[in-house]
Amino acid sequence: MEAHVRLLGPHAEGVALRTPAFKTTRVAVNAYLPLEAESAAAFYLLSLLLSNGCAAYPTPQALTDRLETLYGATLAVDAIKSGDRLILAASIVFADDRFLPEPVFEDAVALLREVIFRPAVDKGGFLDANFKREQRIHLEYIRGKLNDKRSYARERCAALLCEGEPFGLSETGTLAQAEALTRADVFDAWQRMLQEAYFRVSILSPVDRPAVFDAFAAELAALDRTDAKRPRPEVIRLVHGDVRRVDERLPVAQGKLCLGFRVGLTGPDAATAPVMVFADLLGGGPYSRLFLNVREKESLCYYCAASAVRRKGVLMVDSGVEFANMEKTEAAVLRELKAMQEGAFTDEDLAASQRALCSSLRAIGDSQAVTDRWYAERWFESPRLSPEEMAARIAAVTREDVLRAANSVQLDVVYRLLGKEEA
Repeated sequence: MEAHVRLLGPHAEGVALRTPAFKTTRVAVNAYLPLEAESAAAFYLLSLLLSNGCAAYPTPQALTDRLETLYGATLAVDAIKSGDRLILAASIVFADDRFLPEPVFEDAVALLREVIFRPAVDKGGFLDANFKREQRIHLEYIRGKLNDKRSYARERCAALLCEGEPFGLSETGTLAQAEALTRADVFDAWQRMLQEAYFRVSILSPVDRPAVFDAFAAELAALDRTDAKRPRPEVIRLVHGDVRRVDERLPVAQGKLCLGFRVGLTGPDAATAPVMVFADLLGGGPYSRLFLNVREKESLCYYCAASAVRRKGVLMVDSGVEFANMEKTEAAVLRELKAMQEGAFTDEDLAASQRALCSSLRAIGDSQAVTDRWYAERWFESPRLSPEEMAARIAAVTREDVLRAANSVQLDVVYRLLGKEEA
């Protein structure tokens, strides 16, 4: 899939991706900002407010009614953690004009601009009723994250592993930070986004529509913008000191064990294909050592999986475990890692992993949203690989590459979620 890039002004670019297999068009605006403890909560609440109203359509119902006139177009604004970055991603998806009784393209794009550049505000900031409603939803979401114990445990492990680094933060901010927000705080966050963010405007459409960028370039040119920051991930390759062990106790029936590792091979996709294959061989598909041995053969856990965040140089293994099996499971995971480091995988195992990973990469093109997310998260990489190009890199990974990746891994954090009565 060929991307056509256009400069939209200082610190702003547009990219057009032709997607002829689809009958819909997707226009998205990604604002790249640093992920910071003091601003994460405000930016997250900003995403909720922008997605539910603007000056022209100040309530969720009014905005929904307008989307219905555009033949069921859908609009979303999300706050996404991507490495050490925060991406505020606003998008609208609508049927292509060729399949409608009347054109909607210009109106749909104009609505997206209204949502981003002209929100529903008054002299005190965002409208009070809107602010209170979305702040309540924000707080409920933060409290509700504890209900998904697997995600909660992974987030806690990441926070410990990358303590003091942006990646260790939650994109939602903390409960206390979200509770303390005011209308003016979120208004200030919106203004900061317009002034400081690096903007990427994308259009994925079955036909070429280069004129879409002109209106966004004009909106950005009218702003008083400073030098945009391009947050770059901080990578700590080596473990310093002893393994950090943290136990937490909650009223849970099933324990969670998360092991956080530092990975010496880091960087963009082009440099880290071996890490991707290694993590999959260790704890990815049904051919992986963690699945075959720790889960199936030894029956030590309900699940056991490995995932790498290559740009941050970290890898996490997480598992659902009976409390009595915590130490045995940890020992078994480390035993399987050592076996990988010693080359205990066959050429057939390697080929199975490569086929699975390549199949997943080639499926990215089946979704406009997933395709856009792929490029959004890799926009500052060089070279910037397409999913197809990444699949070719994966297919070229050798046994020696995997061994080098495996032997770059060092344990840094062990996090255990235990029941209230467990020692």
